Amino acid sequence: MPGQPLWRQVYDRAEREVAPRLEAAVRTDTFAAALAATMKLRAGLDRRRADLTRQLSAVSALGLHLANLPAADDIARLRAEIRGLDRRMRDLVRELDQSAGEEDSDGHAGKPGGDAGPGPG
Repeated sequence: MPGQPLWRQVYDRAEREVAPRLEAAVRTDTFAAALAATMKLRAGLDRRRADLTRQLSAVSALGLHLANLPAADDIARLRAEIRGLDRRMRDLVRELDQSAGEEDSDGHAGKPGGDAGPGPG
């Protein structure tokens, strides 16, 4: 061990002293029960936080709506609608481009006086 840094020697010695006791402690029924109780408490706190967040959002939205302002859910809904409209617009443009390409390849579209019949007389 003399070739190791001092901090490593201190760490190794502390680990040799503490590790067996810690390993014995975490293998007990008391530790398992305490861990289970902690997890249950954590789950309850997470549920409570989610409930409070929903309630706060509802109150906030109500206040914003009373002031005739949009709430976060209104904006999210509008963004989703805009994304849908944008997607539909791209699809329509693609369809128009494809049909314009098909007409050009037929040789009928784009030529003056094509199949439109006789011009004004």
